[in-house]
Amino acid sequence: MPLPFILIASLLAGCIEVDMSVPSFPDMAASFGVSEGYIQRTITYNFLGFVFGALVYGPLSESFGRRKIMLFGGSIMLLGALGCTYANSIELLMLSRFVQGLGACTPVVVVYAIIADRYQGATMYSMIGLVNACISIFMSLAPIAGGWVNEHLGWRGNYAVVATITAIVFLLELLFLPETKKEKISLDIKGIVGNYVRLTLSFRFMRLSLIPSLLFSAYMVFIASSAFLYRETFSLSLSAFVMHFFIIVASFSIPSLLSTRIISMLGGEQRSEKIGLFLAMVSILSLLMVNTPWAITMLMSLFCFGFAICYPTLFARSMTVYPEIYGVAASYIMSLRSLLVVTITGIASYVFSGHSEEMSYVMASVVGVVLLLSLMSFTVTPSKAQE
Repeated sequence: MPLPFILIASLLAGCIEVDMSVPSFPDMAASFGVSEGYIQRTITYNFLGFVFGALVYGPLSESFGRRKIMLFGGSIMLLGALGCTYANSIELLMLSRFVQGLGACTPVVVVYAIIADRYQGATMYSMIGLVNACISIFMSLAPIAGGWVNEHLGWRGNYAVVATITAIVFLLELLFLPETKKEKISLDIKGIVGNYVRLTLSFRFMRLSLIPSLLFSAYMVFIASSAFLYRETFSLSLSAFVMHFFIIVASFSIPSLLSTRIISMLGGEQRSEKIGLFLAMVSILSLLMVNTPWAITMLMSLFCFGFAICYPTLFARSMTVYPEIYGVAASYIMSLRSLLVVTITGIASYVFSGHSEEMSYVMASVVGVVLLLSLMSFTVTPSKAQE
């Protein structure tokens, strides 16, 4: 079985587990008798699991191999998905979402390390673009599937579907996933900590990692708020909300699929990064001035398009700053991104009360930091950028 197919399949459950549950948020809040903000924290707890899991899976995959860690993470995710399906209290649901996050981050970290093992240069960019496009396609179909499952099976049905897919993918990996890490290194805790310190002190690595991670965090603030905003504040039907959601995520998936061609058309990596960042920042700042469903959808679609054309090169370049520690770098990036999501969505869950302005202010604040980092990158000297 072709390696790209296995890698894409391994990402399926982890990619849909958040977006598939979003249409069910109002029903989940009613089922447990909790507030909108409390249910939004299911995303926060999920990414908290990502934070801890991502820190260890990359280094462990360097020592024990990519295949073993992928299988280990898949089993944890299955346990978490089953816990969500049968949770009889909001506390058990939150705990299960945390466990699910511990497992779901495994393919997100290790798949990119496998790509770095097998591919280089333009081929690696193309593979990252393909994987990102498939991720976004999964994410775009997830709310449609989640809305349908929610109507026919209830919110628990969504977690049951994720558990079933996780089990199938686990079997595929068990049967067909090869080991790509040929030269394993002994597990050295002191060395791992040293590598994390090394990455933290690298301005170039941190800039390339922080910019897309912050943009992703802003996107997750929208995801966490979207069901309540569209379905309750704007009084849209479930099907209408799913349509808006689909438009937004498709605005990321299509450019991601064509990322190599778009980057070439725009005049190369550096120019595409600048254009993408400009579009992403302008669209989020413009959210402060609108308060209608279609205006928000159009601006979020523009944000996703800009994010899609700058993300592949930023991520690929961050992974190649220290090519000798791909796995550690992938873990660091995923953990950093998840920590930002936990922090920023946590803040958003406390301030959100159903109005778009609250969501927009949080997202605009995040984009302000992105703007500062971007300006720093344009003014720093080349020698400093390499440090």
